[in-house]
Amino acid sequence: AFLTADTTLNTLTSDSGILMSLHEGGMQHFLAGARANVGVSKGKYLFEAKIVELVSLPDAPGVKNKTTFRVGFSTAGSSLIVGASSESFCFDGDGATLHNNKRTSNGSKID
Repeated sequence: AFLTADTTLNTLTSDSGILMSLHEGGMQHFLAGARANVGVSKGKYLFEAKIVELVSLPDAPGVKNKTTFRVGFSTAGSSLIVGASSESFCFDGDGATLHNNKRTSNGSKID
Protein backbone atom coordinates (compact mmCIF):
# COMPACT_ATOMS: atom_id res chain seq x y z
CA ALA A 1 0.00 0.00 0.00
CA PHE A 2 1.03 3.59 -0.54
CA LEU A 3 0.30 6.53 1.72
CA THR A 4 -0.60 9.82 0.02
CA ALA A 5 2.11 11.61 2.02
CA ASP A 6 4.66 9.24 0.47
CA THR A 7 3.79 10.01 -3.17
CA THR A 8 4.65 12.94 -5.42
CA LEU A 9 1.84 15.29 -6.44
CA ASN A 10 1.60 13.74 -9.91
CA THR A 11 1.09 10.15 -8.67
CA LEU A 12 -2.34 8.57 -8.36
CA THR A 13 -3.15 5.28 -6.61
CA SER A 14 -6.07 3.16 -7.80
CA ASP A 15 -8.35 1.26 -5.40
CA SER A 16 -6.48 -1.92 -6.35
CA GLY A 17 -3.08 -0.40 -5.43
CA ILE A 18 -1.87 0.32 -8.96
CA LEU A 19 0.22 3.48 -9.27
CA MET A 20 -0.33 5.86 -12.18
CA SER A 21 1.39 9.10 -13.09
CA LEU A 22 -0.40 12.08 -14.56
CA HIS A 23 0.52 12.58 -18.20
CA GLU A 24 -1.45 15.59 -19.38
CA GLY A 25 -0.83 19.31 -19.30
CA GLY A 26 2.95 19.02 -19.12
CA MET A 27 2.95 16.60 -16.15
CA GLN A 28 4.56 13.93 -18.37
CA HIS A 29 7.85 15.84 -18.07
CA PHE A 30 8.11 15.25 -14.29
CA LEU A 31 9.24 12.09 -12.51
CA ALA A 32 6.51 10.56 -10.36
CA GLY A 33 7.40 8.65 -7.23
CA ALA A 34 5.94 6.67 -4.36
CA ARG A 35 7.38 4.97 -1.30
CA ALA A 36 5.78 1.76 0.00
CA ASN A 37 4.88 1.61 3.67
CA VAL A 38 6.76 -1.63 4.40
CA GLY A 39 10.11 -1.49 6.15
CA VAL A 40 13.07 -3.85 6.17
CA SER A 41 15.81 -3.75 8.78
CA LYS A 42 17.89 -6.87 8.03
CA GLY A 43 17.90 -10.17 6.22
CA LYS A 44 16.82 -11.02 2.70
CA TYR A 45 13.93 -9.33 0.98
CA LEU A 46 12.19 -9.44 -2.37
CA PHE A 47 9.64 -7.30 -4.14
CA GLU A 48 8.15 -7.21 -7.59
CA ALA A 49 7.07 -4.39 -9.89
CA LYS A 50 5.03 -4.82 -13.03
CA ILE A 51 4.44 -2.29 -15.80
CA VAL A 52 0.79 -2.71 -16.80
CA GLU A 53 0.58 0.15 -19.32
CA LEU A 54 3.06 2.20 -21.32
CA VAL A 55 1.60 5.52 -22.42
CA SER A 56 3.11 6.87 -25.62
CA LEU A 57 3.02 10.65 -25.66
CA PRO A 58 3.66 12.95 -28.60
CA ASP A 59 6.91 14.90 -28.49
CA ALA A 60 6.69 18.63 -27.92
CA PRO A 61 8.57 20.83 -30.41
CA GLY A 62 12.26 20.54 -29.57
CA VAL A 63 11.66 18.06 -26.71
CA LYS A 64 12.10 14.30 -26.91
CA ASN A 65 9.88 12.46 -24.41
CA LYS A 66 11.63 9.57 -22.65
CA THR A 67 9.73 7.06 -20.59
CA THR A 68 11.68 5.87 -17.57
CA PHE A 69 11.09 3.37 -14.78
CA ARG A 70 12.95 3.11 -11.49
CA VAL A 71 12.56 0.63 -8.66
CA GLY A 72 14.67 0.43 -5.53
CA PHE A 73 15.10 1.06 -1.83
CA SER A 74 15.17 4.21 0.29
CA THR A 75 15.01 5.36 3.87
CA ALA A 76 11.77 6.76 5.26
CA GLY A 77 13.02 10.36 5.16
CA SER A 78 14.65 10.36 1.73
CA SER A 79 13.50 11.96 -1.51
CA LEU A 80 10.52 10.33 -3.22
CA ILE A 81 12.60 10.21 -6.41
CA VAL A 82 14.56 7.03 -5.74
CA GLY A 83 18.26 7.21 -6.61
CA ALA A 84 18.39 10.99 -6.21
CA SER A 85 19.95 11.03 -2.74
CA SER A 86 22.54 9.17 -0.68
CA GLU A 87 19.65 7.53 1.20
CA SER A 88 18.33 5.58 -1.79
CA PHE A 89 19.44 3.09 -4.42
CA CYS A 90 17.60 1.95 -7.53
CA PHE A 91 17.68 0.22 -10.87
CA ASP A 92 16.23 1.91 -13.95
CA GLY A 93 14.73 0.66 -17.19
CA ASP A 94 18.02 1.14 -19.04
CA GLY A 95 19.81 -1.45 -16.87
CA ALA A 96 21.65 1.17 -14.81
CA THR A 97 21.88 1.72 -11.06
CA LEU A 98 21.40 5.11 -9.43
CA HIS A 99 22.64 6.24 -6.02
CA ASN A 100 23.20 9.78 -4.78
CA ASN A 101 22.16 11.07 -8.24
CA LYS A 102 25.03 9.18 -9.88
CA ARG A 103 24.13 6.76 -12.68
CA THR A 104 26.20 3.65 -13.44
CA SER A 105 25.42 1.65 -16.59
CA ASN A 106 25.29 -2.07 -15.80
CA GLY A 107 23.33 -3.92 -18.41
CA SER A 108 20.79 -3.81 -21.14
CA LYS A 109 17.56 -1.88 -21.47
CA ILE A 110 14.30 -3.44 -20.29
CA ASP A 111 12.00 -4.01 -23.26
